[in-house]
Amino acid sequence: MFSVQATETTMKLLPVVCLCVLTWSETASADENGGLTSISCSTSPNGGMSVVVKEGRDVILPCSPSTNIVRELFDWKKDGQKEVFMYDAGLHYNNGRAGQDEQFKGRVSHFQGELKHGNASIIIRNTKVTDSGNYTCDFPRLQPRQTFHIRLVVVAAPKPSVTTLHETKDWSLLQCEVHGASPKPKVEWQDSAGNVLHAEEPQVSERGGHFYITLNTTVTKTDRFRCVVTQQEINHKTYTETYVHINGAAPKPSVTILDETKDWSLLQCEVHGASPKPKVEWQDSAGNVLHAEEPQVSERGGHFYITLNTTVTKTGRFRCVATQQEINHKIYTEIYVHINDENNQTSTKVIIGVSVGVLCGIVVGVVVGFHLARSRNCCNKGSTQDKRDQTAGKESEPLDSSPAP
Repeated sequence: MFSVQATETTMKLLPVVCLCVLTWSETASADENGGLTSISCSTSPNGGMSVVVKEGRDVILPCSPSTNIVRELFDWKKDGQKEVFMYDAGLHYNNGRAGQDEQFKGRVSHFQGELKHGNASIIIRNTKVTDSGNYTCDFPRLQPRQTFHIRLVVVAAPKPSVTTLHETKDWSLLQCEVHGASPKPKVEWQDSAGNVLHAEEPQVSERGGHFYITLNTTVTKTDRFRCVVTQQEINHKTYTETYVHINGAAPKPSVTILDETKDWSLLQCEVHGASPKPKVEWQDSAGNVLHAEEPQVSERGGHFYITLNTTVTKTGRFRCVATQQEINHKIYTEIYVHINDENNQTSTKVIIGVSVGVLCGIVVGVVVGFHLARSRNCCNKGSTQDKRDQTAGKESEPLDSSPAP
């Protein structure tokens, strides 16, 4: 691992046979330009190197034959033609030597102090997409002759811009624009679940190696949508997200009492113009779903109109709930119902009064009976005593012993 900001003293440690893959992060650790984070290297089968850098950054193209090259000649070229940098025993393009291609003038330099360590690497300042290509570092006087191959990829990966071009109560037309991306990216629209949305044919143009792409899509539901830009060649992905609210989401249901008696109330719930089609149900205060009549459903222009009736027989709070699962939307209206139970209370009081009256009658009867029984018992005792007294009187009456006259 090494940093593209390596100094002269570390350049001698750069590998010359590896594949460098540059990555950058869209996280908080990246800088405001999408800062570079790391380079990982692995051996390339063809003995060359591939370097990827973000446009506008400086990049180092490594080259090192591992021998003192202060008195040697080495020549850097792009695509086998353009002169990038030439050094010949101290004379080079930055100190008077002619022949450098206009594309690289004033932007390329070498590491003078590292030549004795065999380091012929160069640094290209302020890279441009047009700098991308195949570079060679050639030592024509070395025996044997040595040539190093480096592929430079300068990338532009701007964040896409997203706008709402047009909208109605039923849909929104979204536009995604990618300006100046390189290499050419794949652009697509996705919903919050990551599903790829159907879109119009993309409009693509190219200028100076940069690609300009416009992609439109029409959405018909409330959700978060993102335009995703993927550059597979450089393992880079970025996106911009937007929130869309479709006015067809179910409005608050209207609730009324159609009819009522002392024993029940007939409730009606109406949902007007919902889209997509909602599920409508009645619930009690505990959230239990109530039995209801078959819903009446009609549809006009993609909007649904639903009526649902239910009969309740107890006092409480009841709610009509409209749920649109597709757009994760739920709304309800609540109503309080009082069932008039005054007659029931009166009947209960009558029953209780009659019961108490009967009970009191029984108690009184028992008491009266008891007293009558007791009175009879007393009377019977008195008669028996009188009889006994009369009998005793007769027995004590004196016999008349005087002679008859």
